Amino acid sequence: MTTGYSRYIPFISFLGEVILLNTLFVAGFIVNQPTTGWHAESILFYLYINAAWFSISYFSRGFEVNRHAQWRKILTGTSTNIILFLFIFLVYFQIRSFNYFPRDEVKSIFIQFIVLLFLWKLALNGVFFYYRKLGYNFRKVLFIGMNDAVADLQHFMKMESWYGYKIMGFVGKSPDERMKYLGAFHQLDAIILRAEPDEVYIAYTSLSDDEKEILAEKLSHYKVQVNLIPDLGNFLYQKVEWRDLGIVPVMALHTGPLAFWGNRAIKRLFDIVFSLVVIVGLLSWVTILLYIVDFFTGKKGIWYVQKRTSVHGRTFSIFKFKSMIDNDQADVQQAVKNDPRITRIGALLRKTNLDEIPQFVNVLLGDMSVIGPRPHMLAHTEEYSRQVSRYMFRHTVKPGISGLAQVHGFRGEVKSMEDIRKRVEKDIEYIKRWSFWLDILIIWQTGWLLILESTGIKRIARTASKHKKNVVPKRHNR
Repeated sequence: MTTGYSRYIPFISFLGEVILLNTLFVAGFIVNQPTTGWHAESILFYLYINAAWFSISYFSRGFEVNRHAQWRKILTGTSTNIILFLFIFLVYFQIRSFNYFPRDEVKSIFIQFIVLLFLWKLALNGVFFYYRKLGYNFRKVLFIGMNDAVADLQHFMKMESWYGYKIMGFVGKSPDERMKYLGAFHQLDAIILRAEPDEVYIAYTSLSDDEKEILAEKLSHYKVQVNLIPDLGNFLYQKVEWRDLGIVPVMALHTGPLAFWGNRAIKRLFDIVFSLVVIVGLLSWVTILLYIVDFFTGKKGIWYVQKRTSVHGRTFSIFKFKSMIDNDQADVQQAVKNDPRITRIGALLRKTNLDEIPQFVNVLLGDMSVIGPRPHMLAHTEEYSRQVSRYMFRHTVKPGISGLAQVHGFRGEVKSMEDIRKRVEKDIEYIKRWSFWLDILIIWQTGWLLILESTGIKRIARTASKHKKNVVPKRHNR
């Protein structure tokens, strides 16, 4: 298949949908009503469902097989079309009689249609993805200008061959070893006529104002898809969304999956359920037990509240069980090994990590999440933000009781700035990689680490490993 046949792909996609729809419902009618025959009411029903599906597909463009579409987007789009079709389909039962087709059979056929439609969409996209990977149905690409973003995009197009891009080279001021050089800027007309690209990608920020003006004029004479490659420097982002504010397009940078409300809703729902389970099943009786102990040991109180930094730099009051005596350094000095401020009960709470359990109340209130970057004291946030690159990026999501940094060993006492840098790296990785299943994995790893630490197994293993390294092997005389 060459690029010229791409226009038939949407037709093939839509034709398959229509064939599935009519085959199932027409065959179902024939099987269930073999002696009734066709009549005006049944013909009207088939015209109705075909018109409904045609309208939905036309406005949603669900028949398009986009080379940029991901599997999740394909499934989501198909699901939306099915829901709309079901609604329109049910409307028919309210306005017309439907006594010639058993309703239970209609439900069965509808379920079959849903399953087969999903299979058709996935199979069709899979076939074309594989076909493009073999080198067919490609689009020829020409780059104008060269920078790191262009080099990264070229690498992506080569590695992900199923997208179907064939790179012709680039036009620029001088050759670059990272890509085939086709010529200088003033040769652009001849290069386009010779290469016949389908798409042009422009490293817009690498061009001068005069070159941008000339380029806009030149490209308007050719039938090519023009794409601009922005240079976003050191900004951390995963997705970009264009928003039109009046006549001015604005680029919004999304830092990761949690920038989208649907993912935040899933995470929030899980936080509520999980925190309620912990509060009812653990925090309730631990609190009562600590109140009893405190009553007989001096009535010093069991709660400790401290200001911490939350999402977007806001502050909140974090709840903990008191593990130290009252002191003036609590808000600026972190706990260290063998800290004299820690009480006997506090040492036990810290060893078992029970001092952190009240933070599930913060999770329920929405100040924190079960999983996320650990919140720091306000004084430390101010200090680290000045000394650690991209530190504030970790505040684009809610802080958590545990996180990816903690299960990788970056927790507890901070002995150097390198400790913080490593934690920030893991926090950024979590924000960019977030998924529901990653949260579940971190919860499981956190629970396992707590078991090892509270039972002393981890400490014993660490000591044995250290001792093994210090043992000098004996030399044997032959």
